[in-house]
Amino acid sequence: MQRNADVNEWFLLSALNERERQDAMRLLSPTALTCPAGTDVIDADRAPRALFFILAGNAVILREVDGNRVLLNRVSSGDSFGAASLFGDCARFPTTIRAKTALSLLRFDEDRLSELFMAYPVCALSYIRFLTGRIRFLNDRIDSLTGRTAEGKVAKFLLTHAGSDGVLTAGMPMRQVASSLDIGRASLYRLLSDLAERNIIAVDRGCIKILDYKKLERLVNPK
Repeated sequence: MQRNADVNEWFLLSALNERERQDAMRLLSPTALTCPAGTDVIDADRAPRALFFILAGNAVILREVDGNRVLLNRVSSGDSFGAASLFGDCARFPTTIRAKTALSLLRFDEDRLSELFMAYPVCALSYIRFLTGRIRFLNDRIDSLTGRTAEGKVAKFLLTHAGSDGVLTAGMPMRQVASSLDIGRASLYRLLSDLAERNIIAVDRGCIKILDYKKLERLVNPK
């Protein structure tokens, strides 16, 4: 059974001591929510000005590209989402957040976050660091789609999405992977087969394992 994430370890509160965290949670007054699997928590037309913390469960972040839903990221217990709807005049939210499993969430509204940042500026710095990480992630995603050969795009995708054990499990149909990389599905299969023949990856029953990180990295950044 999955253990709920501890909100006291959340990046926004990580620089505070115990007494300050208690005061911060009083200021924030979060709302507890539950969402069934398959629910769109946020979409283009329904984006509350709030930041969400996942206590338990898993969700995916999707974006529509040429009529197809493309997987941008996965989030789970201890992660946050919703930052793009805060502190601005965003008419439409750029992505869809969909619950893959039942979700247990805490919702932190924008006005309460503003109060927190005024009371504890160190939390505002933590939030800026979080946004910087999101920008770097999106830059990597953009980089994976532009300015590279098809082989380089696939190599970057594998390096980005592999787990700590070097394994990518089936989580997205190959047509969506191909669409997200702006290459044809047949080309994707051919490139994966070629990488396997060169012993850079191994493919078995829908799982891909990276065998040679250095060679894969050279495909991403050829000299």
